[in-house]
Amino acid sequence: MKRDIPIHYHQTTPLDICLDLWVQWLRRDDNVGSMGFKGRDSILRADTTKNSEQLYDSQDMETAEAVDACVSSLKAQYAWAIKKRCNVASVWKFPQLNFSDVLPEAERELEKKLKNNLATWSYFT
Repeated sequence: MKRDIPIHYHQTTPLDICLDLWVQWLRRDDNVGSMGFKGRDSILRADTTKNSEQLYDSQDMETAEAVDACVSSLKAQYAWAIKKRCNVASVWKFPQLNFSDVLPEAERELEKKLKNNLATWSYFT
């Protein structure tokens, strides 16, 4: 007996990576303070120079903050479409617009802004 299981491959784009970092940053635990994203071990903090984990954390945080700034600078319907795509917004609050039509436009506009941003351009090269 042969069992066929379809395999679906989804290629991760630079936009997906940036948005994933942004969502992690939005959902971080603010009670952690300056210790990075939720779940990071405080013992990894060094008193002198930053170790590799801290360097990656700070780069991820800079990327997330840059994405947040770029999303905030989009038109309202584009920003809301990106937030809805990332499950940060629960409802589509533009009944006169079709979400599936607005989302590709929003992604294109956001990608343009991220390619021009100093903290995120390297993801697209």
